[in-house]
Amino acid sequence: MIHFVRCWLLLSLVTFIVIETKKAPEGCFRAAVLDHVHQTDVRQFSNTAKIIDLNFKVYEDAAALAKKQGADIIVFPENGLIYSILSREKADEFASDIPDTEMNACTLDSKAVYNRLSCLAQKHEMFVVADLIDRKSCDELGISSTSDSCPADKRFLFNTAVLFDRQ
Repeated sequence: MIHFVRCWLLLSLVTFIVIETKKAPEGCFRAAVLDHVHQTDVRQFSNTAKIIDLNFKVYEDAAALAKKQGADIIVFPENGLIYSILSREKADEFASDIPDTEMNACTLDSKAVYNRLSCLAQKHEMFVVADLIDRKSCDELGISSTSDSCPADKRFLFNTAVLFDRQ
C-alpha cells in the first residue's frame, strides 16, 4: 500500500516541466525544472537520512526523465531534499561542508548528499542545480570563535545553490 501511495504521489503531484523542442538550436540548451511534494515517512519523521533518501529518489527519477527528453540541465527546488526546518538544530542535521574547490565529488567514497548529486549529474550527463545547507566553522571564515559575531555553536549555516558539472 505504501508503494502504491508513493507511486501515486509521484505521478500525480510531481510537476515536471521540460521545454518542448526536438533539438535545442545552436548555442542554446534544454532545461528541466522540478517541483515536487516532499516525501516523508511519518513513522520515521525524525530520521534525517530517511527523509533525504526518499526525496533523492524523486530527484533520480526526474533526472532520468529529463535526460530521456533531452535536457542539458535540471534545476531542483529550494529545500527539495529536506522537509520543513523549524530550528537551527534541525537545519544542522541536514547541513554539510560544501567544498569551495572545483573537484569531482563523485570519485570520493562517500554517501554524502553533495557526492550523490555530483554522481547524479555525471550519470545522466547533465548539469544539476540543487539547494543544500552549507556548514562553515567560524575559524574557516576567519572569525574568532570567541567573537560576538560567532554563533554559540561556533558555526554558520548557509542556504546554498550548488551547480554540478555533467562531467
